[in-house]
Amino acid sequence: MRSPLAIARERLSARIFLSFGFLFLVVVLFFSGVYLYDRWQLAREAFMREGTSLARVLAFNARVGIVTHNTGFIKGASTG
Repeated sequence: MRSPLAIARERLSARIFLSFGFLFLVVVLFFSGVYLYDRWQLAREAFMREGTSLARVLAFNARVGIVTHNTGFIKGASTG
């Protein structure tokens, strides 16, 4: 039969192991969340830059049709 001290040591080591395991899991989940949030923000900013660039190009190309009142040019129909 094992001594009560040996049993207590095994239980304490198991508790320490589980505590560190849980702490490790919490830290990994936290940093994963931070990483995913950062990636989401970067993708969102990239989409905003792309949309802004496309809007500027569209506005630049549409100005000729607006000045000349050519609705076909604005709609993208070929002029000629």
